[in-house]
Amino acid sequence: MIAIDRFPERLEMAKKFAKAEVINYQEVNRGEALKKITGGCAPDACIDADLVQPSTRD
Repeated sequence: MIAIDRFPERLEMAKKFAKAEVINYQEVNRGEALKKITGGCAPDACIDADLVQPSTRD
């Protein structure tokens, strides 16, 4: 599993609880980092798991 984010605390949680390889996209080029981790191949699948809270109306 590979986790890509810009928030260090979320990347740490991914490492700790999911044993994920992590990429901070503000620090490195995502494409190059993915190539390095996967040995030059693209990932088989990607999941966007953004935790944006929905807005509520009164």
